[in-house]
Amino acid sequence: MTSTADVAPAPPVFPARSSIPPVQPDPEGFAPWTRTPIRRRPVRVRVTGWTVHAASWRGLPYMLKSAPDLDLYAATSDEHGVVQHHLAGQVYDQPVLQARVATAMLNGFRLTADPRYLDRARANTQRLLDTAVARRGALYLPYRYRHKIAREVMFPTWYSAMAQGLALSALCRMHYVTGEPHWLAGAHRVFASFRNPPMRRSPWTVHTDACGHLWLEEYPNPGGGRPMRVLNGHIFAAIGVHEYLWLLTGAPEAAVVFDAAATTILDHGPEFRVPGSCSNYSLTQPVAKPDYHHTHVWQLARLGSWTGDQRFTDLSAQFAADFDPSAR
Repeated sequence: MTSTADVAPAPPVFPARSSIPPVQPDPEGFAPWTRTPIRRRPVRVRVTGWTVHAASWRGLPYMLKSAPDLDLYAATSDEHGVVQHHLAGQVYDQPVLQARVATAMLNGFRLTADPRYLDRARANTQRLLDTAVARRGALYLPYRYRHKIAREVMFPTWYSAMAQGLALSALCRMHYVTGEPHWLAGAHRVFASFRNPPMRRSPWTVHTDACGHLWLEEYPNPGGGRPMRVLNGHIFAAIGVHEYLWLLTGAPEAAVVFDAAATTILDHGPEFRVPGSCSNYSLTQPVAKPDYHHTHVWQLARLGSWTGDQRFTDLSAQFAADFDPSAR
């Protein structure tokens, strides 16, 4: 007979807490976010004050109904099973790819209990921590190659809130599944990047605009220019914060970041819409990218389900009615 000590503990029932107190906006609709690094003055961001809801564990983003192939990305992975980015004869670590492989493999482990999935998830998530840059109490995931996007260029070394958010999802899920404390410690330090305002000669991925909206920037400073305000990247980053809030901490500061990020999309989301056509990828570079349109649709629907705000759901439906990528 197997003793209880021989059985690995199951992950806690999701969500780990029954409710999270909503952010309380002040009379002007703001809440404290962080402090400026020099004068330590408080920075406020626009918030709405939703009671934020959680999905089920199996209903989280990236949780598919079938396990991925264990050899996913094998052709472009190193000897440790960590996916690599191949560019112009060079090999680079790519944080978004590594975080996505980690979450895909954790989904495979959830469905099959095959430890090989967990091993592959562990290798990719550990590489995120091993290659991270520590600044201002936070971990930042670097891109060390040049990347052209629309009419802009990101020069190495650069950083992205989308990578920060996807890495945060991977770290949250690794801790949730394994209970190992160093994933939790890593998640805390990656989340800290969402509370660091821009600072010269230091990595940054989030900022506020003149109206107090909090932007989670996939491309913060292309060529030293204006942040691009990419819709899918902003929401992917917010998804990671949502998981950090619900899966791990219930932290009030995480609630502020998620509420503020969602409020930004509530107020600016319609600007990405092109009635009767494909939505725009970015506000500062208003180009249509049909492959991202469906992503916008499901992301907006998720914000609707998590906040209970019908305006997100309606905007998602409008995007879906405007353009069907499968009909191309």
